[in-house]
Amino acid sequence: MRKLGESIAEPWIVHVYGQNRKLLWVFDASHGWLFFLGCCTGLLLSIAHFNLARPPATPTPMSDNYSNQKHTPAWQVD
Repeated sequence: MRKLGESIAEPWIVHVYGQNRKLLWVFDASHGWLFFLGCCTGLLLSIAHFNLARPPATPTPMSDNYSNQKHTPAWQVD
């Protein structure tokens, strides 16, 4: 009797045929890993491009009302 672990470890391949029984393309395990690697690389490149395309953040200047206050804030962390 075959075990489930043995059938999972076997290599796999997918053949796609057209209507006239002509082989259109073949998809095997190595193609799947390359496709996955390409998707991950594309995702990383798009994230990097998105972050580099944004303008740098500029800090907002403090208002004069806040800098002229003489009292201490109600909540202070030491």
